[in-house]
Amino acid sequence: MIESYDGVAPFKVAEFWSSLPESDSYSEVSDVAVDGADRVYLLTRGLSRVIVYDRNGEFVTAWGEDVLSARPHGLSIAGDGSLYVVDEGAHQIVHFDSDGRILAVIGTGRASNTGHDFRQATLEDKLNTISASAGPFNLPTAVVEGPRGDLYATDGYGNARVHRFERDTGRLLQSWGEPGTGEGQFRVPHGLVVASGGRVIVADRENDRLQVFDLDGAFVAEWRDVQRPSAIAVDFDGNLLVAEIAWFSGERSFRKGMVEKMLPARLSLLDGETGAVLGRWSEVNDGSGPGGLLSPHGIALDSAGNLYVGEVNASFGLGRSGVATGLNKFQRFRRA
Repeated sequence: MIESYDGVAPFKVAEFWSSLPESDSYSEVSDVAVDGADRVYLLTRGLSRVIVYDRNGEFVTAWGEDVLSARPHGLSIAGDGSLYVVDEGAHQIVHFDSDGRILAVIGTGRASNTGHDFRQATLEDKLNTISASAGPFNLPTAVVEGPRGDLYATDGYGNARVHRFERDTGRLLQSWGEPGTGEGQFRVPHGLVVASGGRVIVADRENDRLQVFDLDGAFVAEWRDVQRPSAIAVDFDGNLLVAEIAWFSGERSFRKGMVEKMLPARLSLLDGETGAVLGRWSEVNDGSGPGGLLSPHGIALDSAGNLYVGEVNASFGLGRSGVATGLNKFQRFRRA
């Protein structure tokens, strides 16, 4: 089972969600979201689309395969029940209604000029080619609604910026960030939330940290007691649940340097005001089997506090873990 640290009750795998209708149609789940009726939305790859389940794991509908590229990345649900999908491969954000009809598209569909060379062999080498920041988008990663009628988006694998848009028009209002390890700099800004008190918290993944900004992009703080953070969710107490991807021996963190031994993937609970670690769950695992974590990539909570985790083990884990079959794609956890 997943271990518990610091006296916080662990989550346990909810077994009846381990085999879902339509699960054979996709190879991995890049993100997950839950709406006000506790319907669960999976953003899938292999067959790129959004799959909707009810709170009991029953299939409801699926859509998007005729629109999305091979690499959709981020998913969020707006206050009115519509959905935003960040299509990394298309360099766009697509706004859908709840039935999958397109309402708007943000982005030209062409990569902005940052110097990024995707032909390099490793992620580190690719990121080292980013010589400057640019406008939207170059392989964007995530988007969330803000409290002032705007959207915040991380951008991403080929850029090093956060963009703020007017929600209703898609007009670019502001951008901040550049490649690097300093304050307000990024190496794969990967996920984000807008938390209480008007704070934009960004998962600066390859820098092994969370960065905190105000709503206008001014740097507030950085929280370093995390490992390759990929996604963030806010619980009912205002604390942060953070999905953290594994580091493998021989890889290099831009901030911490060479990784000497494998650091397993984990889920961490952080104080939402200070970033202090309240609890942590981990398991040395190859990404297969109930509870096994390797590349947790998207997380969400429902109204009962159940935790949903999507993983991208087919692309991230296969070449590292050596496991060819049985890799986890999606899991549901409940409080023990």
